[in-house]
Amino acid sequence: MAKLNVKNAQFLYGAAGTVGSPGTPSTVFGQVKDGSVDLGEVNLIDTTTMTDGTKTVTAGTRDSMSGNVTLIWDPAETSHAALMTKYLAKTIGSLGFKLRTTDASPTTVVFYSGDGYITNITAPIASNAGDAAMECTMSFKLTGAFVKA
Repeated sequence: MAKLNVKNAQFLYGAAGTVGSPGTPSTVFGQVKDGSVDLGEVNLIDTTTMTDGTKTVTAGTRDSMSGNVTLIWDPAETSHAALMTKYLAKTIGSLGFKLRTTDASPTTVVFYSGDGYITNITAPIASNAGDAAMECTMSFKLTGAFVKA
């Protein structure tokens, strides 16, 4: 299972594309603390016959990309409000992330994107208006293959 720690990345969202041609996310999530992306596990198919002696397998389909993003929650942040709207409406959208270098002027290393759903948002509940910043975790799953650019 290919997993990436994307602490030094930009997460983006946008309108969904069409079948076979995912949208291109362009709006950056605000206040991202960190995240992780699972590029999708390759499912193995058992091809063993009674005469093989040992189990044999071949590669099958790959699970679609999924992941989690931890945000410093701000209900006034436009991108947070848009993500919550997509989640509550169960609306498909275009999701993506850019891996970057850690220098002062980041260079995009690779860009992954695809259409998918926000599958869960764990939203904070403030116990005191004076509390420090609250974290929110957003989970997503693509509906098919991701595009690497």
